[in-house]
Amino acid sequence: SCAAAPPARAPGSPAPEGRNLAAAEVLFDEAVALSETGKYSEACAKFADSDRIDHAINTLFNLADCYERTGRLGSAWEAFTRVADEASRTGKGALKDQALKRSEAIKPRLAKLEILVPAAVAGLEGVEIRNEGALVERAFWNHGLPVDAGEQSIVVSAPGKASWQGSITVKEGEAARLDVPELADAAMPGQRVAALAAGGVGLAGVIAGAIFGGLAFSRWSAALEA
Repeated sequence: SCAAAPPARAPGSPAPEGRNLAAAEVLFDEAVALSETGKYSEACAKFADSDRIDHAINTLFNLADCYERTGRLGSAWEAFTRVADEASRTGKGALKDQALKRSEAIKPRLAKLEILVPAAVAGLEGVEIRNEGALVERAFWNHGLPVDAGEQSIVVSAPGKASWQGSITVKEGEAARLDVPELADAAMPGQRVAALAAGGVGLAGVIAGAIFGGLAFSRWSAALEA
C-alpha cells in the first residue's frame, strides 16, 4: 500500500483548539483500509475529510494517490504539487522528490480548460466564475487550468447581472476552451413582474462553492511549465 501513518500526538495530549485529531486519524485509518481493498472512490472521500479536519502532508499525499487511481488526474496533480510545495518549505526532501515525480508523470495526461473571459465581464464588480460549484480564482482566467477529465459546468455571476451557465467536456491529455459571453442585465423587481405578466421568464442566479486551493498562480504555472 502507498498509505503512510499519520503523525502521532503524544498520548493524552489535548487537541489544539478547533481541531479533532482523533476523528481525523479514524478517517485516515478507514481510508487506508478501503484503499487496501481497492475501494478507492470511498477512500478518497475519507482521506479528504481527514485532511479537512486536521491537515497533514502525508494525508494529502495519500489523497493525491487515491485521486490518481480513480482517474481524477487534475485533482491528483494539484494535490501532489501542493505536497511538493509544502514538503519543500518544511525540509522534507524525500517526500518533495516523490511528490514531484508523481506530478511530473501525470502532467502529460492532464485535461486542461481555458475559460476565456472578455474584458467587459472581467471588469464587473463582484464577478465570480465557478467550475462545478468551485470558485475559479481570477489568476486562472484565460489560462489552461488543470481539471479532472469529463464534463465541466461553468457558472458566471455578478451583482445586477443575469448569471450565465455553460458546459464543456474535456478529455484526458487534451485542452479545451470555453468562451464566456457578456452578461445581460438582471431584471429589476418591477421588470420581472411585467415579464411574468406577459408570459416571460425572469433570469437570476445564486451560486456558492470552493476550488483547488493551496498554491499561488505563479507556482502552478511553474509546475506546469517545468
